[in-house]
Amino acid sequence: MKRFLLRLIVVALLITAAWQVWPFLQSPEGQARKRHMSLFETVSKRNWKAVPAYLAESYEDQWGQKGPEAVEVARELLAGFIILEIRWEPTEAGANDNIVKLRGHARMEGNGLGISQILMTKVNQLQEPWVFTWQKDGWHPSGWRLISITNKELENVGLPADF
Repeated sequence: MKRFLLRLIVVALLITAAWQVWPFLQSPEGQARKRHMSLFETVSKRNWKAVPAYLAESYEDQWGQKGPEAVEVARELLAGFIILEIRWEPTEAGANDNIVKLRGHARMEGNGLGISQILMTKVNQLQEPWVFTWQKDGWHPSGWRLISITNKELENVGLPADF
């Protein structure tokens, strides 16, 4: 019985160690994709205090917004949602050293007031993929930081005048 218990403890410790090491063994694309999905969950929950931790200091989107501005605009645009889920449909990923570009379609589902339905319809109708560019910052697998977001279909579209 003691031997069985000892083996059980050793197996449990090995499983725990593997669980802790696994993220470090993933490819850069896998690590960035996990961070990307975590960002989408955070934004869907509208946890605006946590969002800046996903952005690099050098973040700038195609509208010329820096990190704090982009978070504020997103907060304002998504404020009318009562329920929101943002899903990611990947189309392509590419890695180059410590840079990963994730291309895909963001799909919004939810219910809300004001411009929420218009915003959701516009985002869901986009044909061109979004490009999220992530850069590794540090040694930890969660050290990926977003440095830009672009969408070719929105190149000549400005932000609402209020922002």
